[in-house]
Amino acid sequence: NYSLEQNKIERITYRLMDWLIDDMQAFHVVDNRKFQKFVHELELFYSIPCKNSLYKKMSEAVSTVEQNLSELMNNSIESFFFTTDLWTQDHKPYIGITIHWITPDFNIKSALLTIETFKYPHTGDNIEDCLRKEFQKWNITEKLFGGTTDNDSAMVKAI
Repeated sequence: NYSLEQNKIERITYRLMDWLIDDMQAFHVVDNRKFQKFVHELELFYSIPCKNSLYKKMSEAVSTVEQNLSELMNNSIESFFFTTDLWTQDHKPYIGITIHWITPDFNIKSALLTIETFKYPHTGDNIEDCLRKEFQKWNITEKLFGGTTDNDSAMVKAI
C-alpha cells in the first residue's frame, strides 16, 4: 500500500500555494475538476486541499510573515523610507505602501506593508489618514525618514 510521506505532501502543498500567489490565481481553482485530474495525473496519491484549508494555511503564513517583519522593524531597523501609490483596477481603487531601509552592510531592503482597497474620495487628507494608520499599526511612525510618490496633487498634499 503506497502513500505519500508527510514532508512530500507539505512540499507539494507549499508549491501549490506559491503558484496560487505568484500567478494570482483564485483559491477556487482547486475545486476545478480538470485541475484536480491534472494534479492527480502528476501525483496519484496527492489529495488537493480544499480552498478553505488553503486559505487557512495562507492566513497562518501571512500572520507569521507579519510577525517576523514587525519584530525586524521594531528591533533591528533604525529608520525607514516609504513609497506609496494609488491606482484603479476593474473599477476598484487600491493603495499600496512599501517601506525601504538600508542594512548595516549597506544592502537596500524593501517590504510591502499593505495593498488594500481605498474608499472615495481620494483626497490628500484621506490618503494621509490611511498612511498614518498603517504606520501606527506597524509602530514605525517615529522611525520614518521620508517618503515619495507620484506628483498627483492629493498624494503631494498627503506627504
